[in-house]
Amino acid sequence: MLLLDGGVRAIDRCLKALKRRVPVLLVQGSGGAADLLADSTESYLPMSQGCDEEEEVLQNIFSKVPMYIYDLDEEQRMECAKKVLECCKVENKITIYNIDTDSSLDKSILTALRTGKANAADELRLALEWDRVDVAESCLNAEIDNLSEVMRLTLLEEKVDFVDLLITWGFVMSSFLSVVELRNLYNLTKPKAHIRELLGHGSDDKALKLNDVHKLLKQVISSHSHRYYRDTNSLFDFCSTINKITFEDPYLELLIWAILTRRNNLAKYLWDTCNFPLNTAIVATCIYQGVRDKVTDSAVRAECKAMKDYFETIAIKLTDLSYNKNVTNSVSLIHQKYMRWGGLSTLDLALVARDMSFISSPCARAGQDMRWKGIRVKFYVRISYRVLLMFAHFVLVLFNLGYIPTYTEGILALVIASEALEKGVEMLSNEPFSTSYSAWNSYDVVLLIVFLLGFFLRSLSFLTELGNILYAGCAVLFCLRLLRFLYVFPRLGSKILIFVYMVPKLVEFLLFLLLMVLGYGIASKVLVSDTCKNREKMTWTMRTLMDLFIEVFLDPYWQMFGNIKPDMFTNTNLTSCDEQRQWRWLASCAPCGDGVKATVHTTSLYSVFGQLMLAVYLLMSNLLLLNLIIAIFTTVYERVRDQSIEHWNYEMYRLAREYQCKPALPPPLAVFVSLWRSFSAFALRRKSDQDEAASACEETDVWLNQFERQQLRSFKMMGEEEETLEATLCSLKKTIDTLTSTISAKFGHDDTASPPPPPPPSETFQNPGEDPARMQWRFDDRKSFFNPRKASSSTAAKNNDNDLTEKSYSTLKQLALEVNFLHSNLYYSQARLENGLKRHGLMLEEMVNNIRRIMGDIKERKKK
Repeated sequence: MLLLDGGVRAIDRCLKALKRRVPVLLVQGSGGAADLLADSTESYLPMSQGCDEEEEVLQNIFSKVPMYIYDLDEEQRMECAKKVLECCKVENKITIYNIDTDSSLDKSILTALRTGKANAADELRLALEWDRVDVAESCLNAEIDNLSEVMRLTLLEEKVDFVDLLITWGFVMSSFLSVVELRNLYNLTKPKAHIRELLGHGSDDKALKLNDVHKLLKQVISSHSHRYYRDTNSLFDFCSTINKITFEDPYLELLIWAILTRRNNLAKYLWDTCNFPLNTAIVATCIYQGVRDKVTDSAVRAECKAMKDYFETIAIKLTDLSYNKNVTNSVSLIHQKYMRWGGLSTLDLALVARDMSFISSPCARAGQDMRWKGIRVKFYVRISYRVLLMFAHFVLVLFNLGYIPTYTEGILALVIASEALEKGVEMLSNEPFSTSYSAWNSYDVVLLIVFLLGFFLRSLSFLTELGNILYAGCAVLFCLRLLRFLYVFPRLGSKILIFVYMVPKLVEFLLFLLLMVLGYGIASKVLVSDTCKNREKMTWTMRTLMDLFIEVFLDPYWQMFGNIKPDMFTNTNLTSCDEQRQWRWLASCAPCGDGVKATVHTTSLYSVFGQLMLAVYLLMSNLLLLNLIIAIFTTVYERVRDQSIEHWNYEMYRLAREYQCKPALPPPLAVFVSLWRSFSAFALRRKSDQDEAASACEETDVWLNQFERQQLRSFKMMGEEEETLEATLCSLKKTIDTLTSTISAKFGHDDTASPPPPPPPSETFQNPGEDPARMQWRFDDRKSFFNPRKASSSTAAKNNDNDLTEKSYSTLKQLALEVNFLHSNLYYSQARLENGLKRHGLMLEEMVNNIRRIMGDIKERKKK
């Protein structure tokens, strides 16, 4: 029951509610009965302890009644005082909220409700519903046996503070998140979370399964493998043992669920609780990028872009921190492979997510250099192969292109066919980055198809010309293919990237240009020819079709660049017969019969209209479309130029990753290399070697995981210290600004000379102490201010009030300078703190080395 103001009848209702054990909330300050009950309740306990008889307490309440309730006689006041006393006796059910001093009414309401008959679990759910963590913290106790329902509600409602409270209290997430629980979380999401559309169930009401999530993750991350996500079998629906199985890293599964259901704040919280935080951050960027590519809602796309940048920034900071501590461990960490993601490393996942900033980080560049040194021989071998193949094709088409294929042409076709076979093997392999990830691989496929198709057409005598045309096109394709190898040079590589990024924009522009050229070409063809002559050319042969294509499309295209014939719009003479003046399905092109008069139609209107149409066409094409493509190219150039280093590093890693999967020998020898790899993988690998390698890999993973968790702790500590330091600096700056404005407003000074800025951190660090002469001057100045009798004779001669005002102003100004001085010294403290953290890291690293050495000694002793 909530009581505001009120009279005697309100006190009666409160008494009845209290007798039924209903909590009462009094709003003190609202007047009337609420203030009377609040005042009497607050003074009841001290009075009852100090008074031996209840009559004294009643008299005290009786004296307060006229202060809050008016127009009562003495008998009514006594009756009211007795009711108030009865209410005070059940004070444990009364909660007081003071309007003037208390700031949270909902907290008071929750406190009042907690005085009722609800148990601890109900109180916790009530605090969750009201979103009051402080109240929920006081509700948690050992009486609550099962917190699973509360955790489920906190996850669904994205109450991050409550999730943190429950985990801090000791909630075991690994016991809570089972297979069936995770499946239920996906099915309990709200429609706005677009999860059903992403999983392919937007138009039906079927229950979502973890296999649907598996398919989505496989699309956005290129590879995903988890046995508990394969719940398509009916065995998962009936086997209770499988449904009760929990996950090894429940926080990672919840993070994926939070990302797919747009619970971004929860995803931020769950990140640092995962087993592999660096890899998890990059996985988050992959998922956000994949979702962004699939959805069309602009708000969702912007949200995914912001969250992707957030997790990428976190990954970069964590990687830079670990790279500054230990280069070898940090590089090994980003190259560590994870079976959950198909054996991809963190750097490979960054390539999938197009995290260019992360790939351009110092640690990623160091790993890229290490990988590039291992495949440099392959790269130069492939360059030599491409150059020789290009020159062989040039010699073929220039000096050895007969009417029928030659033996040398067949050998070249055999080499290219072996390369096509190698491409097919790569596409069927399990390597995610073997062929499908780069546009250059598609380019290679087109080149191989064009050459082999040209060779096949040249083998047919009636299609030799088409084969020669395809061979000519291959010459251009062979030359442009060498651009891929120029990526290794930073200056040329950035220019090639600009060229590659402009190609899609050029295709969009050509669509507009095609429509305009085609429309003008058909219109001009109508004005310079007649129907009968056009019908004579339509014999559906290659020659007539090419002539029509030239007249309708190519001639208008060259006119756009100034190739205009002066007599192209001459007067057109049309001849018609008098007997043809009747409606037909097709116009008659038969000659006029005997005795039929032929009429010749001569007009200059076509010529005038054609010239006007040509002027508009040239205006639109030259001024509008060409300037449009120039503006588009300029935008692309500026965008890529600003991030040229990041784009180049990204493409260099793609190149290195591609050539890491290729055999060392070029085609046709690459086929034998592939066979040798298969034989080595299945016949020459011993089980003992596998066990030894697996144990060594597990030990390495343990050390890397410990190193990663250590860097995560340092990262969180630095973040907290930066926030504290930033808050302190903002507070000091606000204090300085307030002090300056207060001085100016109080004393009326218009001092244009503002206090000088704090000295640079470098100067302060070199001499953190203050000059003794300056300190003595400041001491003397304050001494003269606080001891006016010892001031100089010139100052004592002035008016005492003005002197006091001037001294106060100067002293406050000096204090402002001192605050600025403290502001600069904070940077010095931060530097010392960073040095201390570095020393702490070195000590930890030394301890780790000692532990490794001790473990090695123990192993040697065991062997002996």
